[in-house]
Amino acid sequence: MDYKIEHLESVITKEVLITINKWNIDHFKKLEYENLIINHKLIVPIKHLMKNSSVKVDCCCSLCGHIQNTTFQKYMKNYERCNFYSCKHCNNETLKITMMKKYGVENCAILESTIEKKKNTCRERYGVDYAIISKDVKEKIKIYMEYDHPMKIEETKNIILEKGRNTKIKNGFIVPDEKLSDWNLYRRNVRKLTERNRKTLLKNWNGFDFYDNEYIKDNFSLKHIDKNYPTLDHKISIFFGFKNNISPEDISDISNLCITKRIINSTKKENNYYIK
Repeated sequence: MDYKIEHLESVITKEVLITINKWNIDHFKKLEYENLIINHKLIVPIKHLMKNSSVKVDCCCSLCGHIQNTTFQKYMKNYERCNFYSCKHCNNETLKITMMKKYGVENCAILESTIEKKKNTCRERYGVDYAIISKDVKEKIKIYMEYDHPMKIEETKNIILEKGRNTKIKNGFIVPDEKLSDWNLYRRNVRKLTERNRKTLLKNWNGFDFYDNEYIKDNFSLKHIDKNYPTLDHKISIFFGFKNNISPEDISDISNLCITKRIINSTKKENNYYIK
């Protein structure tokens, strides 16, 4: 590879040990290396590396002098963006330089085109320029963000959640409903619905164990496997609900949920309520 001298001026490493493989053997043959054998090691100068080489090299940031170990491929991509190498700590400075080259300003937000775009957006949505937004309009914007945000619309939210679920099924992280037994499908639905009530239950909880009335709110500081750690429990058990055809909605309803210590929850198992 015929890199210009300035391309590699920030690379401190001068030689690297590489492994000959089917992707780079032709490259080194063109550079007139001899006796090349797949899987054999070879020491080569940096200037002979392929542009997309994953070999690690030490590089010196042109802005702050920080030395960073990165792949040669990342170094070259970084260099080609600005014609110099910069580390991750100098991202803001690099962005300013890029903006100056592209738009002649350090921040594109001050461009006339950007300002006009913001004005047009505010005119379309709220009927007023963003520069003269009043307190009333700001309140409208707040309401818009609260109620018209895609994740606030139930239909859109369900589509997004379903898409994520299908991805997990495709990647083998969860078993699809049709492959579950009736019991496992029932339990999954109850737990899914229960999670929706968890925050409300904890918010309104007075801190006392439902069964023995011991104050256990401070027990959240314990390890989650500790026998005294607070856990969520179904007063009427999931198994009882399944056997008696009680709907998942009723079993997961907040009126059927309580907080108790792990030791009580595990002793209770599939029974309803806890008997000392």
